[in-house]
Amino acid sequence: MALLSRPPFSRFGPAPALRTALIAGSLVAVAALAAKYAADRWARRPAPRLLEAGDFATTARSLNRFVVSASHIAQSKAQDNAVFALAEHLIEAHKTTEADFDDAIVSEALWMSARVLTPEHEAQLDHLRHASLQDFDTAYIEAMIAAHKAAVGAFAVYARSGESGDLKTLAGQVVSLWQDHLDRLRTNTVIPASSDQKAN
Repeated sequence: MALLSRPPFSRFGPAPALRTALIAGSLVAVAALAAKYAADRWARRPAPRLLEAGDFATTARSLNRFVVSASHIAQSKAQDNAVFALAEHLIEAHKTTEADFDDAIVSEALWMSARVLTPEHEAQLDHLRHASLQDFDTAYIEAMIAAHKAAVGAFAVYARSGESGDLKTLAGQVVSLWQDHLDRLRTNTVIPASSDQKAN
C-alpha cells in the first residue's frame, strides 16, 4: 500500500515548506505596499518653493549700497592705509555690481521701494558714522565681513533656487566676487591705528 504524503496542513499548522512560502509571500506584499506608500507620498509632496525675485532684489540692493556707503565713510575716517585702500576697492567693485543689479531689476519689471537700504543697514551705517576714529577701522572691517557673509549666502541660495531671469543669472555670476572679498577680509586682518597710517 502506497504511503500517503503528509498533508500541507495538520493540527500542527502548515508544513515547513508551505510555511516558508507563505512568509515570503507576506514579505513581498508588505514591501510592495511600502513602496506604493512612499511613491504616493512623493507624488503628493509640494514642489520646492522658488525664492521670489522681489525679495532677493531688496536684499541685493541693500547689501551693495551698504558696502558702497560704508566704504565712502571709511575714505574719510579710516586710520590705516590698508583699510583706506580696501574701501576704494570695494567702492569700485560694488558700484559696478549695484549698476548691474539695477539693470536686472528694470529688465524684470520689478517694483522697488525708493528706500534702498534696509533699516538694519541704515542702523549699521549710523554706527559707523558715529564711531570714534580709534574704533572705526575695526568696526568697518567687522561690518564688511558680516555684509559679505550674508551676501554669499543670499546670492548662492538665489542662484540655486530663485525664479528664473536676469537676477538669478547675475546672482550666480557675482557670488564669487562676494566670496573673494570675504576671503580677503578674513585672512588679511587689519590692525587699526597702526604706525602705517593713512596719509593726510
